[in-house]
Amino acid sequence: MKLFVVRWGERIINVPRKCFRDCYGLSLYTAAETKNNSFGRTEAMIHRQSGELVIVSNGGCGVGGYRAVWRIKPDGTVKDSVEGTGYGEF
Repeated sequence: MKLFVVRWGERIINVPRKCFRDCYGLSLYTAAETKNNSFGRTEAMIHRQSGELVIVSNGGCGVGGYRAVWRIKPDGTVKDSVEGTGYGEF
């Protein structure tokens, strides 16, 4: 991935490269592309309490996987996190 840009309403938010540069093998597919299978799907939702835009994607290779989560605040601030999903799940 070279660029991560989010259009949220009228705003254009450039996600800093440091928030995605180490992601490998991301499954950047929509719900329609995965045919009701949430594995490999990238999802975005507005958090009801915080108002943050939350984007979740899975990634990995044959020896393991991870879930990447990006939280974008209404002011455009981005926070990222990664959690392992286990060895050999992909």
